[in-house]
Amino acid sequence: MKIILTTAVLLMFSSIIVFSQEYEFGLEKGVSIGTPVSTVEYVEYSPAISADGKTLVFESNKAEDWRLFISYFTDEGWSEPVYMDKVNLKSSTFDGGPFLSYDGNYLIITSTREGGLGYTDIWISERMGTEWQKPINIGPPINTDGYDGFASMTSDGNEMFFMRMDTTASSCSLDNDYAIYSSLKVDGKWSEPVKLPYPINTDYCEGFPRILADNKTLFFSSSREGSLGELDLYKSVRQDDGSWSEPINLGSFINTEEEDILVSVPASGNIMFYTSSSNDITDIFSVPIPVDMQYEALITVTGAVFDGKTRNPLFANIKITNQDDESDSTSIKSNKVDGKFVVLLNKGKKYDVSVSAKDYMFYSTSFDLVNLLSYEEYKKNIYLEKIKVGASMILNNIFFEPNSANLMEESKFELSRIIILMNENQNLVVEIGGHTDSDGSDEFNNDLSQKRANSVVDFLVKNGIEKNRLISKGYGENVPIATNDTEEGKKQNRRVEFKILNN
Repeated sequence: MKIILTTAVLLMFSSIIVFSQEYEFGLEKGVSIGTPVSTVEYVEYSPAISADGKTLVFESNKAEDWRLFISYFTDEGWSEPVYMDKVNLKSSTFDGGPFLSYDGNYLIITSTREGGLGYTDIWISERMGTEWQKPINIGPPINTDGYDGFASMTSDGNEMFFMRMDTTASSCSLDNDYAIYSSLKVDGKWSEPVKLPYPINTDYCEGFPRILADNKTLFFSSSREGSLGELDLYKSVRQDDGSWSEPINLGSFINTEEEDILVSVPASGNIMFYTSSSNDITDIFSVPIPVDMQYEALITVTGAVFDGKTRNPLFANIKITNQDDESDSTSIKSNKVDGKFVVLLNKGKKYDVSVSAKDYMFYSTSFDLVNLLSYEEYKKNIYLEKIKVGASMILNNIFFEPNSANLMEESKFELSRIIILMNENQNLVVEIGGHTDSDGSDEFNNDLSQKRANSVVDFLVKNGIEKNRLISKGYGENVPIATNDTEEGKKQNRRVEFKILNN
């Protein structure tokens, strides 16, 4: 199949992805998201939706050449699109191909602007509060002196998928249009990009790879045999051994006789945003994704990190660890200006999650998603306390065997954090306080809470913390923080606290 791979052709969006507005996908129809995003006078193209589905970046010709606009979903629908003044460059012939990072902090674009390594490069803009900053060139080895563009990134920010092509080629082959991959190294630099292996790349055109929020599902376009049109959308899933499943043509759910490229899916995984052209009008549409095309359930945790006293936003590190496989660990950052964060957690795992910032005590929690049935959203603001005398925190991820002072294995992550905190602050003297619910006698609860506090102190001493910096105290049921009339309240009251006595 012959297609001309030039930037000029890629910019002729009015002829790309042609759908009838009455085209029915199974039992569902694609629906234009309507005004004020979609217009009659101009072309709206290449939607990029945020993880929570509430921010939309797209490109349009309503300004000079192709430029980027942003809209937000409110109770009244999508807001009036705003020209992204700092992101767009008026002298560029093309600013487009947007992708919003799943943590909400970065916008990746494809641009022909000056200052790049090639005619078309990948650029990245950082969100500072409500403002998107001037994009910077992501540099080598991602960008080359050729064509590099239309990138997407995993939810942890550690992997990038994009496409390279030879704009002088007159036909498509493995050597002039392909999906490519790079990972972030320990030193913070990108690895040398490599072609995604077969069966992603073949002897046909492959491009526009979009990694979804589960970090496993990849949508990409290909002209391979069996395609319905010039370029069809395919789905492949990364396996546990790193290989990719045989790509599945999305079929009449989304593919047509034309070029089908560049879709966007929020973390919920149940809806797809795409571009549709009909009667010389190009709009942004959405359509529910059939259940058999959706990835396994995950949860989205959104919120912001604040100073517990001043309520000022904090730039914090959020570490997520698979409790059953410590090598399966990643870290993301809250936004530098407003402290906001987005964490995505996959079904089938138990997670240890911690939030930390310089000169502050940490916050921790855990998620058991082994039996997760469907997509869920959680909202949680985190308030961190400054490291100072009198400050305290609940050690949420300290776990004991029932009615026992024996520490459970999954407590090791929390205990390690305490050791690091104590080693980084050598003058700290702290109290480890044990608390119970109201079940059982006063004598039993006082004894159990003291033994649990002792267990934590003993572990810390065995791992190098000086005994004279640690005091254990059992409070029994005498200092509840919730009602003991419900199981949830009792769970909150069964806790271990960390309190600074001297600094």
